[in-house]
Amino acid sequence: MYALNIAENNRILSACVVLPTTPASMPRVDALPEGDINNWMFVDNQYVYDPLPKPDTDLRASANYEAGTVFTEDGNLYLATESISTHERIIPGSNCEPISLADALNALNKEE
Repeated sequence: MYALNIAENNRILSACVVLPTTPASMPRVDALPEGDINNWMFVDNQYVYDPLPKPDTDLRASANYEAGTVFTEDGNLYLATESISTHERIIPGSNCEPISLADALNALNKEE
C-alpha cells in the first residue's frame, strides 16, 4: 500500500510506502500510476492524467550513473541503460529510460 502526498490543486507530488508513522491525512492506494507521478492528479479517489509541460532544456547529469541505476534529474525518474558521466547529456531513449515510481520501488523491493 502507498500513501500519496497531494498538493492543494490535487497534483501528486510524491508517494511512499505506508509506514506506521505515515500521516493519516495522506490518501492510501494499492497501485501507483504509470510514468512520471507528477503528471497525475488524484481527484475523487481516482487518478487523472494531467501532464506538466515539458521545458526545453539541455538536461545534464549531476552525478555519475552506472547502467541499471535509478536516478532523478529535474524532478523525473530515469533508469540508466548505459553509464552516464557527470555533465553528460541525459537523453531518454538513448542512455536512459523514464521509469515510474512504482517500477523503481518494485526494483528496490526485489533487491532486498
